[in-house]
Amino acid sequence: MAEEEAKVSNVCRPGNSGLLLPLTQAEQTWPDVLRAVLYLFAMCYCFLGVSMVADTFVEAIDTITTRRKRVRDKSGQMRTAPVWNEVVSNLSLMALGSSAPEIF
Repeated sequence: MAEEEAKVSNVCRPGNSGLLLPLTQAEQTWPDVLRAVLYLFAMCYCFLGVSMVADTFVEAIDTITTRRKRVRDKSGQMRTAPVWNEVVSNLSLMALGSSAPEIF
């Protein structure tokens, strides 16, 4: 039993500190349940912020890559053509989507 207690991290206990948390020494005296709820709320808030930024960024990239322009073909008729190569734009969006945590 004593060995298991020694393995438990005491970073949040009075007198100890971690790299970022606890923010103040007074925070160490708060009940564990209160700190857990506050940390969970802060973590969800951060993930929500990252998701909003990522959605805006990917939407902007999608708007750019789906752009079309009017061009005159060899017969002299006007037609609509994509500005970007569809394969390249889709691969770029796929790469951005799968690497979003590293980008932001």
